[in-house]
Amino acid sequence: MSIALATVTLFMMFISLVAELTAVGGAVQLITGADTLPTVLGVSLVTAIYSAIGGLPVSLMTDNVQGLAILTLVVILCISIYVYTPVSSAQIIASGSADVTGGGAICFVTLIIAVTSASMFSAGNWQRVWSAGSNRNQTIGIFGANILQITVLCLMGVLGFIAVTKYGDELYVPEYMAFAAAFFLINELPFGLRVLFVILMVSMVASTAD
Repeated sequence: MSIALATVTLFMMFISLVAELTAVGGAVQLITGADTLPTVLGVSLVTAIYSAIGGLPVSLMTDNVQGLAILTLVVILCISIYVYTPVSSAQIIASGSADVTGGGAICFVTLIIAVTSASMFSAGNWQRVWSAGSNRNQTIGIFGANILQITVLCLMGVLGFIAVTKYGDELYVPEYMAFAAAFFLINELPFGLRVLFVILMVSMVASTAD
């Protein structure tokens, strides 16, 4: 049983790491036109070096810094997109992007089950449990993390409404690109704000990869 659990955990970590590095490479390429490989290698090398030197304490310390940076950059980027892509609530409602549908409900339930199940096999989560020090610290960490996650998800969700309202069928035809809707919006921002987005992506991946 222990061998099976360890195998599933390692497989989960491998798939998660590959997905995250692929995502950050693709995002940087979309925004800057840079090749994917140097980005992936750079993020991997820097993360591996400071994790190997400092171990778990450094990983936890950088997570705090990266978490604050991520939240700040998400707020800045969302406000920027709201300013540079003016879409009224009436337009969002008319587009149907905010409609409650059966498909949306299924997606909602599926994501909760999938993310919860995957997180159970994430070594990073169990490292945080082990390093909490006390039940009180662990409880504060869990509730604090959930509040931050819900805040970020709501902000990014509104970006999804804006993207569907603005681009409509372009996100689905001739190729399904709805998963990259936020990148389309970000790609229309001024260069300086796009650089902030690249920093945000790298921070998010590094905070998870270490």
